[in-house]
Amino acid sequence: AQEGIAVISPGGRLLFANQKLADILGLSLEETQHARFGTLFDDAVARDLGRRLRQRAQLGPETYELPYRHPDGAPRLLSISAVRN
Repeated sequence: AQEGIAVISPGGRLLFANQKLADILGLSLEETQHARFGTLFDDAVARDLGRRLRQRAQLGPETYELPYRHPDGAPRLLSISAVRN
């Protein structure tokens, strides 16, 4: 896939990540697969993302733009589409 793809448990555990997501995040695939998704973002962003993901059933599919600090130090903006399985 040309997109970074992640499957996240309701508790925020990353269940699956593809290589493209690891490339976007600037992490190895192993680091990406062992991360708690919320730990990739600043605390306020992670709390807001967690709240939104917990409301998935009521809100339906949604797209978020989240600030992310790449390991090279550069700020990035990630576009995330959340859907409920």
